[in-house]
Amino acid sequence: MENKKHAHKKEVGFHANRTGRLMAKHLTKIFSDKGVDLNGDQWPILLHLWLEDGRNQQDLAVSIFRDKATVARNIHFLERENLVVRVTDENDKRNKKIYLTHKGKELESKVMPMALQMKQKALDGIDPKEIEICNKVLELIYNNLNK
Repeated sequence: MENKKHAHKKEVGFHANRTGRLMAKHLTKIFSDKGVDLNGDQWPILLHLWLEDGRNQQDLAVSIFRDKATVARNIHFLERENLVVRVTDENDKRNKKIYLTHKGKELESKVMPMALQMKQKALDGIDPKEIEICNKVLELIYNNLNK
């Protein structure tokens, strides 16, 4: 009975999901402790915009694996905080592109060190070769499911 009860704890999906959620929770706490009002759903939106500003909502939703409604809610919050603005796409008036404001761009230099600190804590004591293997395996699993 005990083996069945805890069998899920041996599954890669369980560990990947649990770890991702815990990392987001820790990052949200680090932000909060430093006076930054961002959560685990808003952070990846900003991260993707810092990499490529002017993306549309649908593209962001696909990139961060969230539904459009969740992304829309979080973009609304980021707009209220004056971190992003929605601009009508010149090529398709039905589409809105999301751009960082000056404040949103400046926030990157403040929060990236916090994110790197959390990442270092998460990877502390783990051999870089093991991290590389873990990343490769997770990418293979993703690719298998994304065919």
